[in-house]
Amino acid sequence: MKRIIKCITVIAVSICMIFSTNINIRAANTNLALNKTVMASDVETGTSFTANLAVDGNSNTRWASNPDYNTTKSPKWLKIDFGAETVFDMVDVQWEQQNIQSFELQVSNDDAQWQTVYTRNSAPNSKLDSVVLDTAASARYLRVYVTDYNGDWHLFLSLKFQFIIQRKYLLNQMIIMKYIQFLKK
Repeated sequence: MKRIIKCITVIAVSICMIFSTNINIRAANTNLALNKTVMASDVETGTSFTANLAVDGNSNTRWASNPDYNTTKSPKWLKIDFGAETVFDMVDVQWEQQNIQSFELQVSNDDAQWQTVYTRNSAPNSKLDSVVLDTAASARYLRVYVTDYNGDWHLFLSLKFQFIIQRKYLLNQMIIMKYIQFLKK
């Protein structure tokens, strides 16, 4: 009986691997942040550059925060609530200016405890900054947390989160691990 169950499990794992490939290829260009709930550290005074404009899918709109000319800068951040735990491994950030000196991508499932999944301590090479994570992140919230910038602060965010191969790999890895645990019983 155990042998039959093991054979059925192997077949099920194989089927899951085959079908998960197509799902992930179709999801490769999905903007997971599009029109999601978003909050920011602040909004530039006297403007309508509100946080929701960072994820509206329109490249002509943006979010901007207040300038900070102090020697010690106050961190600026934009936080996206996906509404449920979401797996992603790529974040596209379009900066209005290339004045960012240091920023982090942070994730959380409870909006209280944050884990840094990416850190950059240099200015971006271009206004479009595509960050590919070494390991796919899984979280309900993503925060772009800027800790150092030159002069005034402006951020034009059209954030794009993409499911790519790592999501399929994680799903298949989870199924295989469950199968190995089952075989050890």
